[in-house]
Amino acid sequence: MIMRILIASLSLGLLAGTASAACNNNFDDISKVISGHLNASTEQRASMMRLAISSYDYCMAGDTASASKMHDMLMAQLKLPLGHK
Repeated sequence: MIMRILIASLSLGLLAGTASAACNNNFDDISKVISGHLNASTEQRASMMRLAISSYDYCMAGDTASASKMHDMLMAQLKLPLGHK
């Protein structure tokens, strides 16, 4: 019984570690793209970072549907011409 609990705990830890790495990589990639928009206003960059952080939080919580939705919203915002809303 104790062995099963230990194995289950280890398995969950490994899965969480894999998800964490993917979430970290996605956030790192997105933040680099946002940083590349040097002509964007502070307000625009802050808005994009909030979406990136929301996507990261959802990803870390295992909510891939919401993480994907936030990611899509962010990509749409990045595609907008700078200076236009």
